[in-house]
Amino acid sequence: MFTFLLRVCFMITVLGTFTYSNRHRPKKPIGNGITVYARILHDNTTLEAGTAESEGNILKMNKKIREIFKQVEDKFHEENVMITFDVMTLKDLKITSVLAELNDTPGALDGQKTLDNLLKTQQQKVNGSGIVYLFTNRSIYTQGREDDHAPSPNHHLETYNTFCTGNTSGAIVLYTDIKPEEFPFGATARILGSTRSFSFDKNDFKYMNESFTRCRELAGREDTPKQSG
Repeated sequence: MFTFLLRVCFMITVLGTFTYSNRHRPKKPIGNGITVYARILHDNTTLEAGTAESEGNILKMNKKIREIFKQVEDKFHEENVMITFDVMTLKDLKITSVLAELNDTPGALDGQKTLDNLLKTQQQKVNGSGIVYLFTNRSIYTQGREDDHAPSPNHHLETYNTFCTGNTSGAIVLYTDIKPEEFPFGATARILGSTRSFSFDKNDFKYMNESFTRCRELAGREDTPKQSG
């Protein structure tokens, strides 16, 4: 019952998020020429019950995720953030080694530990302009403060402002059939440097644009021939 009520709270929050209008967009587009290389993992909770491990069902999910990231891309474009996504989807058979249960509670993840595991297993596979996403239908929690041990539910948990840095960028995202692009959009925005997952303010666009500048500088260094002597 407790888990069910948390799910209801999730959906109420989601619906509230959808109706919250953005108040600021940059007059000039930002992010032109920036590609996010998205490496996608998803566990079996995102697949239809009964045929979870069938090849056809996995292919269906991969197609769905590509559609989701096209919607994520469109949503950024609506905000005048003109990034594009290059998506690679896959089903990692060792994904269970990444998942960390919350206090041995089935169906509940310790978000931070799971994110840390994800980054460790994927750091050699994701470059500066890449992001690894783990989609799950399990509840994602973060541990409370020392004086308040109650864990808090999250729609997504990500590395903040790590895009085009020396750190690996990654996110755990709650998969939902209702507006499935919302949570990966919010996670991506924070990885790009926004302090918010939606309804960006002027500073959020400034921070995201700073990450795009890092990407261009990184690309310039990689393209510059090394001089001998």
